[in-house]
Amino acid sequence: MYSFIMEGLESADYNNESVFHISLTTDNDVLLDIHESFCKLLNEIYKVYKHFRFCYVITDEGNGVIHLLLNDVFLPVEWFSNFWSKFHNSYIVRRFLVDFSRIVDLSVYLSTQDCIVDLGCSCDWLNILGSEMNVVDVADVSFAFKSSVDGFNRRLF
Repeated sequence: MYSFIMEGLESADYNNESVFHISLTTDNDVLLDIHESFCKLLNEIYKVYKHFRFCYVITDEGNGVIHLLLNDVFLPVEWFSNFWSKFHNSYIVRRFLVDFSRIVDLSVYLSTQDCIVDLGCSCDWLNILGSEMNVVDVADVSFAFKSSVDGFNRRLF
């Protein structure tokens, strides 16, 4: 996972793009599927930004925490908080602009979480994979090939 995270961060740094690290927490009393809620979140972002690159790590801390890296998505933290609280009764959302001088630290932090449940990224997060690959599920090293945006949306959302 470390190399997947680093590839995207180094690419963003080289291309002078911004990357935000967003942490989404959950309430212990809400038993919604975090993966389903995460897909809904990505779908909402897609409505605003037709193209965005992302990488994520989901842990089982509490009822689940999502660490999401997003390239050039300038939505305010309040937007994330309002959207996420509808599903998980949690307003605790943190958003940080990634400091490219510390990407090694961030990559180590995300890739060495003790309780990783799922992780993955969009294919364009990893520039080396080519344009035909839209979703990379790193957890079981399976790749979903989709040739159209519609196919991508059906797979992810």
